Amino acid sequence: MAIESVRKVAVSEGWEPSSDESGEITIHFDSRVDFEVHYAEYPFSDDDITVYIGSYRFVSNPSFGHSEETSGEFQIRPESGLLVLRTDQDRPKPRRIFDSLSEVIDGDTEIDSQFVPERRRVWDFIGRADNCGQIDVIPPFGSEQSVSFEDEVGALKDDPITFEEAFNEYPVKFAELQFDFEGESVSVTYQDDKLVIKTDDERAREYVMQIFETAMLAER
Repeated sequence: MAIESVRKVAVSEGWEPSSDESGEITIHFDSRVDFEVHYAEYPFSDDDITVYIGSYRFVSNPSFGHSEETSGEFQIRPESGLLVLRTDQDRPKPRRIFDSLSEVIDGDTEIDSQFVPERRRVWDFIGRADNCGQIDVIPPFGSEQSVSFEDEVGALKDDPITFEEAFNEYPVKFAELQFDFEGESVSVTYQDDKLVIKTDDERAREYVMQIFETAMLAER
């Protein structure tokens, strides 16, 4: 299952993508695509969404040990300022690939080293889901705990905290969500800077990404 790792990216006006390579990575911009807006509250475009789609091949050059090799796809979504890296494996770590992308993509772009959204934006994304499963939160004191929608109260098994009390207040470590798109229920897991969108329908995947952009990046 593909993993979508994300970063904020600042793209200057007039930027044009170009293929390039460094010692560890080769990137190729495959196309400029205009996606249809599927999410009614999407704030970044009233018409189609411009997305630059590229592919990469990464080969590490370690001083010791075996090299690591992987390939995958990425998107630059300049209207929202989101860079999405899609890979089928977690090695090498996405951070290394992002660092290499940052080195070879034109200097008129700037990729953040980390994706650390505000707590309330994460809860905003959760709140836009049609259904929720397990949500792991970090209370002020004690170890990571889970809040579930399996009952009306949403209380933790060993703690009286409710989902309503956790909402917007506790950092979220992990969330299982479902989004409905044209009769399909799309399962999504969210953790830190990663999304796993469990669908083969690219239009449904794009719908979820538009909700994610809206919650995480829209002006407030």
